[in-house]
Amino acid sequence: MPVSVLPQEVQEQYRNAYLGSSISAYTELISGNKSGSLQEAWPVALAIYHASKLTPQMQCISAWKEIPIGAIVRLMDSVKTRILGFAIDLEREAPNAGELPIGSRPPLSNEKMTQIFNTNITGNVGNVANASSKFSQSSTAVVELGNWQSLQARLLEIGLTSGDTEGLKVDLERALAAGTQEDKTIAASTWIGRLAGKAATGATGVGIEVAAASIAKAIALYFGFDGA
Repeated sequence: MPVSVLPQEVQEQYRNAYLGSSISAYTELISGNKSGSLQEAWPVALAIYHASKLTPQMQCISAWKEIPIGAIVRLMDSVKTRILGFAIDLEREAPNAGELPIGSRPPLSNEKMTQIFNTNITGNVGNVANASSKFSQSSTAVVELGNWQSLQARLLEIGLTSGDTEGLKVDLERALAAGTQEDKTIAASTWIGRLAGKAATGATGVGIEVAAASIAKAIALYFGFDGA
């Protein structure tokens, strides 16, 4: 069912599947699934009104998105691997952290915790430009601190489109202006997952893990995260 039957303003929404649920929800979805794909249904009214235009002598009663099981599994593996790495590094730095009494002083500084988080969750960004506090280099395009044009250029290089990143500029600039690490981390983590699936199905054909890592590195450079 081509999305071209839908109004222009909603085509993008039905061209992509947005994976924003919890990992436990996806675990339940794929448990015992032998079909090789999942379905995300269109609203019935939308299918009846718009999809029926393709079959003048018949009426469409349902339509849906097909989501390969492999994409869900790769997403889950990527998230679990990053969280496991985060936990292992915390254990290495503070072996007794989980056994401290409630109200005790944290065994690690905020700076150290942030560094461990960025390394595991947003990815370890290499090729840092030496003797510079204003920009860093990714393996290909240069992403400058707070420079939207340079970030957008890198995301397009990864395989995203301008439509994919709609709303990203506003969210990142708002987080950057707020100046807090928490605002930046929330904005980054929200958009990494949202964009990874789009890049993985784009022209580059990269896997979702590679897409997520590349996007995370680009956003980390934009924010100037420690270690980026």
